[in-house]
Amino acid sequence: MKFKFLKKNLIVTYHPETIYPEKSLENLTVVLNSIKNIKNTGMIITAPNADAQGILMINYIKHFVKKNKLKNFLFIKSLGAATYLSLLKVVDGVVGNSSSGISEVPFFGIRTLNIGDRQHGRIMVSSILNCPVSKTRITESINKILNEKFNKKIKKELRKYGNGRAADKISKKIFFFDFKKYQKKFFYDI
Repeated sequence: MKFKFLKKNLIVTYHPETIYPEKSLENLTVVLNSIKNIKNTGMIITAPNADAQGILMINYIKHFVKKNKLKNFLFIKSLGAATYLSLLKVVDGVVGNSSSGISEVPFFGIRTLNIGDRQHGRIMVSSILNCPVSKTRITESINKILNEKFNKKIKKELRKYGNGRAADKISKKIFFFDFKKYQKKFFYDI
């Protein structure tokens, strides 16, 4: 993977629409045209999943990057779990409609821009910005993600997830737990 990191960098993953798959390419076009205009920012784009329209979207992304000669864009089919999680430590945010932006990204103290309603109904913390598939709204939201002051506030909120010492606490409880005392099962049948 050859990619020159810029001052700001984002991971972009946009999956096909689940309810209206026929809108997937149309919405992807809006997303790509929105991120194309973000200046001085590296864009690491990962492939959409294998849902309907996924292969068409992959081909479209490749064509879009090549046609527009976007030197700050890197398209990669899959980063793999280790590389993806490592990148979350150094990028400034995640853009798209992937569940990872909801479930994993907040733990890294960075912002997620969740586009559209693919993740509608999920529990979301305040580090996640939601916006419709709109070029203006996506551009505004990305600029907000890249705002330093705004991100300092989010890093403080990360403490809600704990301090990263859960494994130590659990192992100590197990180590000192009196298994003999709780050896016998009790049943409460009605």
